Amino acid sequence: MTANLPTGGSFTCTRLFLRRGRRSENGRRPGNADGSSVRGGCRCGQHHAQCFAAILHSALERLRCAGRIQPGVDVRFRSADGGLDPREGLIEERSPAMAQGYRHRPDEEATHFVDGWYRTGDIGRLGDEDMLVIDGRATDIAAIGAPSVDVQDTLCRLPAVRYAVVITDPDRGVPLAAVEPWPGGAVDHAECTAAIAAEHGDAVAAGLRLLPFAEIPRTEQGKPDRVAIAAAACSPVSP
Repeated sequence: MTANLPTGGSFTCTRLFLRRGRRSENGRRPGNADGSSVRGGCRCGQHHAQCFAAILHSALERLRCAGRIQPGVDVRFRSADGGLDPREGLIEERSPAMAQGYRHRPDEEATHFVDGWYRTGDIGRLGDEDMLVIDGRATDIAAIGAPSVDVQDTLCRLPAVRYAVVITDPDRGVPLAAVEPWPGGAVDHAECTAAIAAEHGDAVAAGLRLLPFAEIPRTEQGKPDRVAIAAAACSPVSP
């Protein structure tokens, strides 16, 4: 099924492609360009607390999502069995502004460009108000055991963490969490592990290797440099 939804919305490459009709990628986690998070609380009665919770959920969902799909951009979801799903799965896109292939990369082109659709490699879903929510790259989620974007959110809610990127080392299949502290601060490894275990389980926390960076490496486009992050994991010297 193809979703072609009205305009009005606001990590991936999918987010900016949907908003602007071209493929790009935001180095920050989806929903919050600066890696910050939203917090809230209520001391009202039960009815008011429930209303506040509903409003807060809506606000958080909007921050967490990539926005509504723009006119002229088609999006569909492919399930694990290869069929199409109306609400969630592997994200496929097409648009008049979309590239038609990769230069000098025939194998990757054959994998990602199929019958006029671009297979992004991201897993996502249509959330509240038909907003597109991107959970992360399929390869990362499979290795980590949880949506990579959710793990990044968990880390970014810690006061010491300014920025976090969760990826998988493509050569070794090892999940990596690159974390950057606020200037003058430091990231506590035990605190990060405990937070991940509390929200995603002990298995996810135990399998994730934490990499503290003074500054997470980025490409010239400002995206997380996944190659540099993976290389740092192999270096005998801490980044």
